[in-house]
Amino acid sequence: MDMKTLTTTLTAVALLLAACGSGQPGSMPTDFDPDDVILTVTDEGGFAPVEMILGRHPRYVLQADGRLYAPGAITLIYPGPMLMPVFVGKVSEADMTRIRQLIEESGLPEIDRVDDTTATSHVADATTTVITYFDGSDEHTLSVYALGIAAERSDMAAAAAELVEALDRASANLTELEEYRPTRVEIRTGAGLSLPDPEFRNVQPWPLAVGPDELPETEFGWRCVVVEGPPARDLLELFGTANQATVWDHDGTEVPLLARGLMPGEPGCA
Repeated sequence: MDMKTLTTTLTAVALLLAACGSGQPGSMPTDFDPDDVILTVTDEGGFAPVEMILGRHPRYVLQADGRLYAPGAITLIYPGPMLMPVFVGKVSEADMTRIRQLIEESGLPEIDRVDDTTATSHVADATTTVITYFDGSDEHTLSVYALGIAAERSDMAAAAAELVEALDRASANLTELEEYRPTRVEIRTGAGLSLPDPEFRNVQPWPLAVGPDELPETEFGWRCVVVEGPPARDLLELFGTANQATVWDHDGTEVPLLARGLMPGEPGCA
C-alpha cells in the first residue's frame, strides 16, 4: 500500500469511528423535495468488455420519498435487447429508516470523497463500488474496490457493505413496483464498439438527426449525446425494438450504438 492510499484509508477509518462512536453521527436534512435523489450506488471499472462497462446502469438510485430504481434482469440469450429494463418501487418505511440510519452512521454526510483501494494488493480485475450521498447542496462519496469480494476489509468497506446490503433487502420488498419509463436517453458510439457477427446482425436506418461524427466527443475518442423530451421517447421506443446485434446505416456505413435510458439524477455521458 502506498502512502497516499494509507493516508486516505486512515482518514476514512477515523471519520467512521468518529461517526459511529461519538453518538452524534452526521445528520441528514429533513427538507428534501420528494423527487430529490439522495443516494446512488454504481459499479465502475472491472475486467469486462467496454460496451458492458459503458452500458451499465447505476445499481441503485434512491429518491427522498422512498422510490428506489434498479435495473431488471435480462435473459442470457444472444442477442439480447438493446435496452436494459429499469424498475422502480417504493421502499417500506422501516427500510427507509434503516437506510437513513446507515447513511449517517457510515460518516457519508461528513466527507467529500474517500477511496478505499486496500484490496488492490490481493484482488485483481474487480469493480469499484461507488456510493454517493446527496444532501441537497453537496455530494459525499465513498468508493470501495472489490466490495464483497475481499475477505479482509476496512471499517469503511464494512460500512459500505452494510449500506448496500440494506438496499438489497429493501429492493426485495418494494411495493408499487413498475417498469420505469425514462424521459432521457444516452447514446454512445466509438471505435471501441465492434460490429456484431453477420449471422445475427440486422441493419436499421440511422436514428439521429446528426451523423455519428457530429455527436459530441468525449474521452478516448468516444462520442456521446443525451436526448431529452419527445425525441427521447421516440428513440426509446425505436431502441426498444432493437437488440445487441442491431447496427445503424449512416450513408452506407454500418455504425454500432450503445443506448440506455437514464435514471433520475444521472448527468449522462459521464
